[in-house]
Amino acid sequence: MTVDIAALTTRRGTIKGRITRFLKYAQDFSQDGDISQIRIRKVKIEENWEEFQNIQTIIEANVTETTGITAEENYRFEFEDLYFNAIVEGEKIITNQNATSEAKSESTAGSHQPSVVKLAALNVP
Repeated sequence: MTVDIAALTTRRGTIKGRITRFLKYAQDFSQDGDISQIRIRKVKIEENWEEFQNIQTIIEANVTETTGITAEENYRFEFEDLYFNAIVEGEKIITNQNATSEAKSESTAGSHQPSVVKLAALNVP
């Protein structure tokens, strides 16, 4: 069975492009943006990890010369750095949004509590 390295390399590049787009989206995300977009995109990006690992392993197994192996290992390291940076960036946004939401709900909840005022006792004749 022959392996189409060119097709695998193209597929691998497509996956890397998805990660890069997510990272860019996360870096440009504003505080008033829709956090659901980040959550959904992050889940989709996480699904790409396994596919990349499978493709990269096949490519590395079919490279014979030493320089090719080194280049493929470097590509893997570069991808892993990009992937984890993207995931961390998304997670930071989600965490910050959750903290902001909790702070807002605590301040709102605190303002609706009844005030307790102790009055002096009345002496009735």
